[in-house]
Amino acid sequence: MLNKARQFLSNRIIWLWLIIIGALILRLFLLGHKPFWIDEGVTWFIGTGEIRSDFDPALYYKILGLAIQVFGGSEYASRLPSALFGWLSVIMLYVTGKELFGIRYGLLTAGASAVSAYLVSMSQEARLYSLIGLEIIIILYFYFRILREEKNKQLNWAGLFLASIIALYTFTLFIFFLFYLSVLLLILRRRELQRLLIRVEIFAVCLIIFYLPQLLDAAAKTSKRRHLIDLDILHLKVNVARVIRAGYVFLCGEDITRPAVNAVHFGSAQAGGYILAAAVGIILAGVVFLIVRTFIKSYRSRDFEGKFVQSNFYLAALFSLTFFLIAVSSARHMIFIFIPLIYLLAYSVLKIGKRLYFIVGIYLLLSFISLFVYYRQPKFIYEDIDWREVGLFLCKNLQAGDGIFFAGGRNAFFAVKYYSGEMEQDVYYRFRPDDPDQQAGRPQIIWDRTSITVQDCAAELLSKYRRLWVLESDFRWNEDTGVLRDYEAKIWNFGTMLQVRLYMKKMMNDE
Repeated sequence: MLNKARQFLSNRIIWLWLIIIGALILRLFLLGHKPFWIDEGVTWFIGTGEIRSDFDPALYYKILGLAIQVFGGSEYASRLPSALFGWLSVIMLYVTGKELFGIRYGLLTAGASAVSAYLVSMSQEARLYSLIGLEIIIILYFYFRILREEKNKQLNWAGLFLASIIALYTFTLFIFFLFYLSVLLLILRRRELQRLLIRVEIFAVCLIIFYLPQLLDAAAKTSKRRHLIDLDILHLKVNVARVIRAGYVFLCGEDITRPAVNAVHFGSAQAGGYILAAAVGIILAGVVFLIVRTFIKSYRSRDFEGKFVQSNFYLAALFSLTFFLIAVSSARHMIFIFIPLIYLLAYSVLKIGKRLYFIVGIYLLLSFISLFVYYRQPKFIYEDIDWREVGLFLCKNLQAGDGIFFAGGRNAFFAVKYYSGEMEQDVYYRFRPDDPDQQAGRPQIIWDRTSITVQDCAAELLSKYRRLWVLESDFRWNEDTGVLRDYEAKIWNFGTMLQVRLYMKKMMNDE
């Protein structure tokens, strides 16, 4: 009996199927349970074609729109493409890992990604980042084949080109990723620099030709949203902290990381937050030590394994530096760092030998605790707002002739609109100058917060409407302002991040 159990556990095909099926279950489990958060709300309406993407290319939104047409517009159906992209990423990591260093390495990379709380939660959002992760893995698959000088060189270059074009029409930051890969390829295979340089130049020219329409569109949009690419050196400390925090997210996802980081940065009185931050920090330091140790050992190596380690290490380092300097450092953007880290971590663990099971056990324990916390959360941790509840509340209480003012911007409006349906009332929100709502009849206002307050805007709108609903989700309402003292307000709190206020003229109430 014991021998049969050992044979079962040593059967790598069984482990592969357990990983593949488990990864799919984790990504589909409670997929539609959480309400949309604000970015998902605006993404849904981009997918349906009601508004345009403000910066990202159109590929993901076309896929989302098709899924909505085929499966319906529910949260589950809208998140299904992301879940499937995340699942395919696990399979592709196994395929790449197996080809690189054998079945054992393929199982390690696939297994690490299958139970990652970071990757599971990313796969359960109606956002484009799980597709980005899949595209990174496919690009690296062809890059590693070229780096190893595989046969069928033309086929590998063709595969890299096709995957790169698809990626560029998904997310603009792939420009950096492909540039870094090209430079690394020339450095790591510098002995044949002249011949390889010609291929890289041809590859780059072909990419520019096929990507030119999207490149011109991105340049036009970027000119109106300079913060997306401008250097953010003044906030270097904040950006570095975000990248470090992303390391915590890599190990245990957002739901455990956020309380731990808040304890450190905001002086939370809860001792558990400090203990958790310290414990995960120690494990994170151990992971960094493993990866750096592996890199140092391979630094002077000229074989493929050395080049593989160096490629992933430099990619993670270069993208960390990129996110230090530009204002796009969020945990989701860090997928450009996490995929190389998965390859490095699995390779480091593979080389350890006897201690492999102990390290894998710690990682699995962290992952399952994180997933347990994540699934129990009624909403995403990014914001303490249940937009489903807010939308249904407004739908129930709105009256003809009311005005609605979203003080926090357009994304909140689209999150509410998804749950409340088409509003007959006039709605005002702070849209982005380069991406107005395509509904010509929709009232919109934009203001400079340095010259006029949202309270002044609300007072101006109250001269036009009998009742005005104000939704404030970005910052605390200033109670000391005098511009609204002539109006009576009813207030409803939806979590700590949103107040819904109904303003009415006092004279109406007195009557």
